[in-house]
Amino acid sequence: MRIFSRFALLSSLCMILLMGYAFQTQGATILYDNYSSGFVANPGNTILGGSNYQSIGQTFSPSQTANLSDIDAPFGYVSGTNIVILNLTTDNNGNPGTLLESWTLQSLPALSTNYSSQTMVSTINPLLTAGNTYWLIASPYDSSTWAVWNPTNNPNYGYYENSNSINPQWILVNDVHSSAFAVYGTPITPSQNTPEPGVLATLMSMGMAGGGIFLRRLRKA
Repeated sequence: MRIFSRFALLSSLCMILLMGYAFQTQGATILYDNYSSGFVANPGNTILGGSNYQSIGQTFSPSQTANLSDIDAPFGYVSGTNIVILNLTTDNNGNPGTLLESWTLQSLPALSTNYSSQTMVSTINPLLTAGNTYWLIASPYDSSTWAVWNPTNNPNYGYYENSNSINPQWILVNDVHSSAFAVYGTPITPSQNTPEPGVLATLMSMGMAGGGIFLRRLRKA
């Protein structure tokens, strides 16, 4: 009975090792970051509903091909419904393209108070390809929403502004601070995530051998 238990344990361990090896991945890493240098708490890049509608767009290119894990960005609330919609899309000839994922940001901190970043955790984990352009678009939830996307401390290329909720027309606003955000993901590295043929064969053989002995002992029992 003791030998029977040992072989059963061996078989189980081999299969666990095989599964773990096959599904190993790297941890999340920074794919894009203009946020780590800090951000401006007040004022911010305006997100506004109603007749003076305005949504904000930022583009980025990931440094590595990866599955998205989360996005960090600071937003502030001014008045109206305290909800902002954040969309991640592909790029379509300099405009937002296919929607990849969307988040509803609620209970944002009031403008001019102590800030903390909002973390948008990905549940879809879309694949982001290195060198490709992607859009993050912050829009008001309804006509009463007035919020801001806080900008970085360091001025760079600016941000995109859209003042048409029906037929968006994105205009690049130059010589201003871009909205702050950081994008994280799990890099795709097939050479590390795919088991070597020799290792895979060894683990499978051990698992099958352990399983066969397990069954023979079970028949004799």
